Amino acid sequence: MKPRSAIYILVLLLFTGLLLTSAYPAPAPDSVSTAFTYQGKLTNSLGQPLTGAYQLDFKLYNASSAGSQIGSTVSLSSVNVAQGLFTVQLDFGASAFTGEKRWLEGWCNRCDTYARPL
Repeated sequence: MKPRSAIYILVLLLFTGLLLTSAYPAPAPDSVSTAFTYQGKLTNSLGQPLTGAYQLDFKLYNASSAGSQIGSTVSLSSVNVAQGLFTVQLDFGASAFTGEKRWLEGWCNRCDTYARPL
């Protein structure tokens, strides 16, 4: 094959590819959810893992101590806890995460203890 023919074929393939991509644009991306999965461990004051259904409250702060709460408290009733372990979906909304550092607090109402991350 002559070099000139190879260049002609390459240009033709590129042009065809451009036509196809403009004729069939990529679909619009789906909106991204602000929800995320959180896994934690729940223990009593002696450090023993708890089992059962518990109400857990989660708050987001802008500092590790003496910070301001960001958004509303997310309260989840009847969270299943097995041998201290649980998984929940949390959503503080789009305005909660603006690129700044955030701290998450989890609290178990019935057992008066904090929910620790895994």
